[in-house]
Amino acid sequence: VLIELRSTALYWKKIKERLMVSETIIEILEEWPIKNNFNFAIGFGGPHYFSNFNKIQINTEFALSHIAPKYVLDEISQELFLQAIQKTIEPVQYAIFDWKGMVKAHREKISGWAVDQDIKVLKIKKII
Repeated sequence: VLIELRSTALYWKKIKERLMVSETIIEILEEWPIKNNFNFAIGFGGPHYFSNFNKIQINTEFALSHIAPKYVLDEISQELFLQAIQKTIEPVQYAIFDWKGMVKAHREKISGWAVDQDIKVLKIKKII
């Protein structure tokens, strides 16, 4: 679930909007089914709004803690990759690639890091 209150200080100061976002998050969490059988993953590639990753989270047992879209993959270092794993409370088991939403160099670089961490790489189209 992605809930965003714009990314400028102007919006952060709007108390009514902040309260609305907070109440929405609480309502969702109270109604959300609790499952203990998730496969925890991080995602790479695709467009900014993650349409394929959203389908995965809605329709499968995969839960993604971090998603890096195609336009930031040049900036992803091994250190950032490791931070995504370390900052996920649950153990990350998979790196899911939006294969067509990545260039070969990004796939090779990130899959190498995943293998080094015993994380399985999956293509998004094999899941949805």
